[in-house]
Amino acid sequence: MAKTVENISVWRNKVFLFCSIFGFLSIISEIILFMTKSNEDGLYLITAADTMRTVVLPAGATVLMFFITLYINNSSRFSANVKNGWVCLFLLVICMSLVVTYYDAELIYGLPVLAIFMSTVFPKKSLTVGITVVSELTIIGVRIATYLQNKIVDRDFVIDSIVPVLILFFAGIMSIMLSEFNKEKTAAIEKTSQNEDKLEREVKIDKLTGLYNRAAMDNYLDRVIAKYDGAPMSLLMIDIDNFKQVNDMYGHQFGDKILVSIANKMLAISGINAMPFRYGGEEMVLVFWDCPLEEAKAYSEELLSQVNELKFPFAPDRNFSFSGGLVAYRPGLQKDRWIRLADEQLYKAKAAGKNRICL
Repeated sequence: MAKTVENISVWRNKVFLFCSIFGFLSIISEIILFMTKSNEDGLYLITAADTMRTVVLPAGATVLMFFITLYINNSSRFSANVKNGWVCLFLLVICMSLVVTYYDAELIYGLPVLAIFMSTVFPKKSLTVGITVVSELTIIGVRIATYLQNKIVDRDFVIDSIVPVLILFFAGIMSIMLSEFNKEKTAAIEKTSQNEDKLEREVKIDKLTGLYNRAAMDNYLDRVIAKYDGAPMSLLMIDIDNFKQVNDMYGHQFGDKILVSIANKMLAISGINAMPFRYGGEEMVLVFWDCPLEEAKAYSEELLSQVNELKFPFAPDRNFSFSGGLVAYRPGLQKDRWIRLADEQLYKAKAAGKNRICL
C-alpha cells in the first residue's frame, strides 16, 4: 500500500509539471494572439474587452491556479485525494482558458478531454466524474455566453454546441471505465504484493516466538559482514538453562511459554541497535550493531536479569535463566566462525555454573 501511495504521489508531480509547462505555453499563445489581432485593414485592435478576454482572465486564472495547486500539492494539511483533484482542476482551467481565448475555433471545445483523460492517472471514479461534469458545464456556459454575444442560433451554432458536449460526455464514460479498471488492477497488484510479503515473512519468521529464524539470521549476517564499515558489532548467543528439565517436568506447552516470554523481552529492545533471532530449540541470538562491546554486554546482562525475574503460574517457585556467549566482530571474521566463537563462550558460561554471560 505504501508503495502505491508513493507511486501516485510521483505521478501527481509529473502531471503537475506537465500542467505547468502546458499553462506557460498557453499564456504565450494567448499573448501572441492578442498582439497579432488586427482588423481587415491590418491595424491592431486593442480594446479593453479583448485585453480582458484574451490575456488578463485566461492568464490570470492559469497563474492563480498554478500557485494554489503548488501550495496544496506541497502541503501536508491536504489529503492525497484533494491534491489529485486540484492538479486535474489546474489542467481543466488551462484548457478552458484556451477555449475562452480561441472560442471561434470549433475544435478547441474538445480540449477539456485532456483533463478528463488525465484524471484516470488517479484510480478515483469520483474525481473523473467531477472533472467531466465541470467540463460539460463550462462548455455549456461558454456556448451560452457566445449566444448572448451574437444572438444567432443557426445550424452551425447548434452543431458546435452539441458535438463538444457529446464528445466530453462519452470521453467521461470511457475515462470512468478506465479509472475503474485501473482501480481494480491496483487492488489486484496490492493484494498480490501483500500475499508475497506475507509469504516472505512466514518464511523468515519463527511462528512460535515471532523472532526471525536461522535462515533469516544467516542472510542478515552475510549482509552486515559484507557492508562492514568499522562500526562496532557483536553477537550474543543464549541458551535457556535446564530447558530439557523444564519440558520434562511441565510439558512442552509450558516450555513454549518460556520461549515466547524470553523472545518478547528480546523484541522489546529500546535505546540500542540489536536484531533478535531464534537460532533453534532453546537457543536465541542477538546481533548488536553500531554498539560498543561494553554496551552490548550491559544490555545482555540486563536481559538476563529480566529473565531471572520471570514467574509462571505453573512453576511459581522456579527461577529461570540462560547462559550466553558474547563475541565482538573483527575484520576478516567469517560468519560461521563468528557464530562458533559465540557458541564456545556460551558453553564456557554453562561450565562456569550457568546464569551468566561470557565474552
